[in-house]
Amino acid sequence: MRSRQYLVLFLCGFIAFSFSSTATVAYQDTSDAPKKPVDKDSKPKDDDPDAKDDKKPAPRPTVRKTYTRAELLARTRMLSSSRMPNMWGDFFDGTPYPLTLNDLSALPPDWLNADTSPGAQLKGLRLPRAGGLGLRRIKLAENSSPLPMDRWIGNYNLFDNVDRIGDVTRFTFGVEKTFDEGLKSFEARISFAHTLSSNQIYRVPLGSSPFVTKNLDDEFGNLILTYKQIVRPLDDGIVTAGIGVGLPTADDQFLFNQNAANPALLMKVHNDAVHLMPFIAFMRQPNDKLMIQGFAQVDFATSGNPVLIRTTPAPSPLTNAAKIEAVPLLFLDLGLAYKWIENREGLINAVTPLLELHYSLGMRNRDQLQFGQPGSQVFDFETSGRISVLNLTAGASLQMGDSIFVRPAVSIPLSNGAGASYDYEFGVHVNILR
Repeated sequence: MRSRQYLVLFLCGFIAFSFSSTATVAYQDTSDAPKKPVDKDSKPKDDDPDAKDDKKPAPRPTVRKTYTRAELLARTRMLSSSRMPNMWGDFFDGTPYPLTLNDLSALPPDWLNADTSPGAQLKGLRLPRAGGLGLRRIKLAENSSPLPMDRWIGNYNLFDNVDRIGDVTRFTFGVEKTFDEGLKSFEARISFAHTLSSNQIYRVPLGSSPFVTKNLDDEFGNLILTYKQIVRPLDDGIVTAGIGVGLPTADDQFLFNQNAANPALLMKVHNDAVHLMPFIAFMRQPNDKLMIQGFAQVDFATSGNPVLIRTTPAPSPLTNAAKIEAVPLLFLDLGLAYKWIENREGLINAVTPLLELHYSLGMRNRDQLQFGQPGSQVFDFETSGRISVLNLTAGASLQMGDSIFVRPAVSIPLSNGAGASYDYEFGVHVNILR
């Protein structure tokens, strides 16, 4: 699996390199080299045509053009002065785990009621993922730019009708700081969301099937740290590379039974995995009006998240069932922006429409955890299948003064594959340059 990730990174680097029109092979300049003295007495030997053909001129040595620090700084300042908008981005991670209880008679009384029939099977339970619904994994292209910047970050995202749960709202705050004369930057951001609670209740009503509640709460997400560096200039832009790290600061996921006086913990899914997110990006400005930018990113977990399940009556400890590993994801993002209105007087000084395509692909099928004897597993956790989502985003960047940029946008899924979990997304991103 790791070899696939390295292959994807190599391909992404090759694609970005191909955008460079300045990555040409130039002849070495030998105009200042000392000239070889001419022997006046020497005469060409025309009597041996075969020897003449053998003495073909040697190919001129070639060198790859290199770029000076001054060229990198010049491209960076050119793009900074253009005030082109960031990528808006789009991604929602965290559809609930499908949970099937295949043999209720094999479970302790904490999972059952008096009406439970031996050997009964229960399907359709849904348990939120550890780390929060829509909070575990954040696309680095979201409200980001290949260009290092000094700014404050504020995002608001509303996801409509998420996977039969309802609306999910997410707020993200962060800061980005440049160094090394603006060629590099470091960014930190954290998200909060009104989403499914990390504490859910497993209810077993008399005379009806058990179910898992859909309690909503305000949840704290994972902390995302990102390093970014300009690695080469283009004729009209730059190429950037870097890496993000997702630290597991969000809550673990807990499932309790319905006993309000003394609720027993039935299941726990840890949020322990650190995520690594290498990326490569480019930005080009063919003219004063048009801007093109793109990101290619991989997101993979460095470890699995332990899953603990109650198989004996409380208050005995939970059984360590297995570890479930997050699916490695590939993100491909391409955006266009066009300066429509500039140098306008009033509250809004400039308007730049933007249009983006975002593709998210699972690099393998999702893990399916089965706990129990082969052939008659008690638990069936997660579903197979590969994530594949294509979204279209349209919006505008509104410039207010020299340092405030407000960007409303709407995103809609163009595919109905695994991972397409909401009807539409509306959001407003704010950047305050420092």
